[in-house]
Amino acid sequence: MVGFSPADLPTPEQKASSSSACVDPINPEALSGVLAELFQSGGGTDMFNKYPRTPVAELEKLRHKCDDLIDNYLNSGAEIDVRKDDVIAKLKEHALGGNQAAVVLWTHLNDIPSWIDWQRLKRGQRLFWFYAEPMLLFLLHFSLIFGVTAPKINKVLMATGYLSHPTKVTFQRLIETTHWVLSCMNENSLLPGRPGWENSVRVRFLHASVRQRIRGLAKSKPHIYNEEELGIPINTEDMIATILGFSLGPLQRLMALKFRVSEKEREDFCHLWRYIGYLSGIPDDLNPLRRGYDYCTAFGGSVTLHICEPDESTIRLAHGLLQASSLGSAELTFQIIDVIGLVLGTKTELGAKKDINPKSLEKRRKRFYGYFSQVTRITLKDKYCDYLGLPKKEIGLLEWGAAHSTFLGLLMATQTLKLTKPTMKWFAKRNENILPRVVNAVLQGKPPKFQLRHAPKASNMVSGGAAAGGGHSEE
Repeated sequence: MVGFSPADLPTPEQKASSSSACVDPINPEALSGVLAELFQSGGGTDMFNKYPRTPVAELEKLRHKCDDLIDNYLNSGAEIDVRKDDVIAKLKEHALGGNQAAVVLWTHLNDIPSWIDWQRLKRGQRLFWFYAEPMLLFLLHFSLIFGVTAPKINKVLMATGYLSHPTKVTFQRLIETTHWVLSCMNENSLLPGRPGWENSVRVRFLHASVRQRIRGLAKSKPHIYNEEELGIPINTEDMIATILGFSLGPLQRLMALKFRVSEKEREDFCHLWRYIGYLSGIPDDLNPLRRGYDYCTAFGGSVTLHICEPDESTIRLAHGLLQASSLGSAELTFQIIDVIGLVLGTKTELGAKKDINPKSLEKRRKRFYGYFSQVTRITLKDKYCDYLGLPKKEIGLLEWGAAHSTFLGLLMATQTLKLTKPTMKWFAKRNENILPRVVNAVLQGKPPKFQLRHAPKASNMVSGGAAAGGGHSEE
């Protein structure tokens, strides 16, 4: 594949360097060369000026911690089928029935932590709605596509077939993830029993179910997952890396592309995601978001240096994400009148799908692939994208211009609207009305249940840290 060379992978000496005492000055080249450019764009070693790099020994401990509260419940003998049951209803039933593990988990989820400042949380939600369009772009083209630089995390993704194939189901998963994020951003949606709270709890059960299945497979086939080497599947470090990708990542990319985000806005957004992380199973005493944006920057840099070593699984997953997005977006263009109606508010659902000409679909898919590839290059820089083998010279002028115009247009619009509070409020409310309507229509009015429909497969896994090509599985 164009852009991939074994020479770009870290040498044993580089790995040893990145795993050595973490208080010494850091050479970004200790990362694989493909990430050095991106590391520097995020501040390089300056990110450790205020807070030192977290020692590798501490990060390794996090790899052997996980969500004990939910694991204890699932292992308590409670009758629950995570593939079919309403997990929240079952948890409540078991808690009321006296199952001690269920009581502990139910109490944990329903007792609102004393540290929550609801005004800060609401301001964080309003910031999201104001910057919703670029933030959603960053969630795909930064958070997810950069997130697959960690082979140890990819091992789990590939085991479930998650995002590894450019199919309609993969696009559906991306839309479901978007639905979860949007559901967390409505005012009061994170109160117990509300949509954002429920969806976060369901995702937590999904993660626990995957962890339970992989550990079960490894008991009978130890060669497929080495827990001592890789850490517990979906461990605390992985969860922290993910939650930082959804919180810190978009903020960093906004500022890197000259969008204005004040210190107060950054801290409010971190506070919001601190609570989402709490609901998702990250113990608050281990969550870097509790210490604010600057600390998260240093901690995130430490995690990057610790686990990010892109390999063949990185390439496979990144292409799966981009190709699935291109295919799904291309299909939606055949219902463009309905999509426009959703944006304008004259429609609430997509009409019946018409027959699609395969040649026309493929032509549009290629255009979207060029567009998304250029958006990724703007977001993640050229060196990493070259490693992935994304097109560069092959991108058409139309797609290249559309990608740059997207960011320029959003920058000009948001920075103009940000001049006054009324225009900021209007634009945020506009996005809050439009985006959920579009996402719900794409999901055909069926909110995701985040159930584990297909368990991780041993055939998708190999020994050690590398990931193999995966089979298909739905969530």
